[in-house]
Amino acid sequence: MEAKGDPHRVPVRDFPSQAEGKAIPYGAYEIGEDRAVVNVGVTHDTAEFAVESIRRWWKLAGCKRKPGAKWILMCRCRRQPQ
Repeated sequence: MEAKGDPHRVPVRDFPSQAEGKAIPYGAYEIGEDRAVVNVGVTHDTAEFAVESIRRWWKLAGCKRKPGAKWILMCRCRRQPQ
């Protein structure tokens, strides 16, 4: 066991040839509720992953907090640096 404070040397770059897989996060943030859901997947098909993430958010949280909703408005936003 190493003494506390002794760092482990780790690669600082991503080497796909050495990786067993990648985890890709995708999230949905509800501004009015100040809540977020983050899904982690392995697919590189962004559109498919986005749709599945939204579907999971709706099944897990959205339909319970918005009963009777017939539609939802979704906006793609990027956080601006402060």
